[in-house]
Formats: sequence, C-alpha cells, structure tokens
Amino acid sequence: MGRDLQIGDDSELKIKQNLRINNFDHVIEAFDLGEVSFNSGWVFHRAGANQTDQIEPG
Repeated sequence: MGRDLQIGDDSELKIKQNLRINNFDHVIEAFDLGEVSFNSGWVFHRAGANQTDQIEPG
C-alpha cells in the first residue's frame, strides 16, 4: 500500500489510515545535527517539518 500513490496530502492521509488500521507503530524521533538514518526502501518513512525556531545551519 502506498507505492502507487503520488506524494502529497492525499497520500499522507491514506497511508496514515492504513498504518492505523494495521496497528503499526508510529515512531517520531528527533535527530541531532549531523546524524543520519539508514532504512530499507520498503519501510514507510518521512521527514517532518522543522518544529524549532532554528533554520538550517549555514
């Protein structure tokens, strides 16, 4: 579910509903500056909006 969807608000809603229906964990973890993440291409993942008052380092 989700591979055939265009990225956007509609796909976000459909994927959230499907994950909730199937009781998948929704994990939100912040990263420190310079940290990286590696994951399988089959894992649903995303980067959320910046929730701080800081802009990217320059």
